[in-house]
Parts: sequence; structure tokens; C-alpha cells
Amino acid sequence: MREEYFKWYSHELNLDMEMLVFGDRGYPVVIFPTTMGRYHESKDFGLIKAAQWFLDEGLIQIYCPDSIDRHSWYNKSIHPADRVRNHTWYDRMVYNEIAQRVRHNTGTG
Repeated sequence: MREEYFKWYSHELNLDMEMLVFGDRGYPVVIFPTTMGRYHESKDFGLIKAAQWFLDEGLIQIYCPDSIDRHSWYNKSIHPADRVRNHTWYDRMVYNEIAQRVRHNTGTG
């Protein structure tokens, strides 16, 4: 099973982002971290190992992006409107950066 680590500067968020990708082909699956979790938790908690057969058979490819909870919903030091705005930027990053990488890697629409 292939595992790749990606780190890039997100222009949508103005932050460095990290992501693990498992598998080299198959239907794309995006797994987001739990509350205040990080991009590596699916691997740490054994979820990737549980899906290993599907990955090895080339049925799925799993993308595990980082979250920005510490900058959005759980950042109690900023106004609620700013929390929403930060999460909206995260949504844009998912659409414009992660979804584009998925399309490029898997050839899916």
C-alpha cells in the first residue's frame, strides 16, 4: 500500500496544510479528522489498516487532510463571524485544492 505525505501552502487559507494519501488508484475517499484532530489520526487509530484490503486491491484511494478547528470553530478568542469566515475558507480550500488533487490523481470527475 502506498502512503504519501503532502505539505503545501494553501492560498485559500494563507496557512501551511498537511495531508496523507493512501493507495495509488481507485475510488477517492476523503476522511476528515474528528474535532480538533489532525490529518494523521485515521492512520493512528487503525482506520487505514482496516481498509487495507480495499487499498491493496486498488478499489479506493484515501485522502486525509488536516483540519483548521483551532482557527475556526474552536478558536474562542475570535468573533463567531470570524470563525465562520475561517471555516468558509477551509471549504474553499477543500474544493479548490484537495478536490483538484483528487481529480488529477484519480481521473474522476
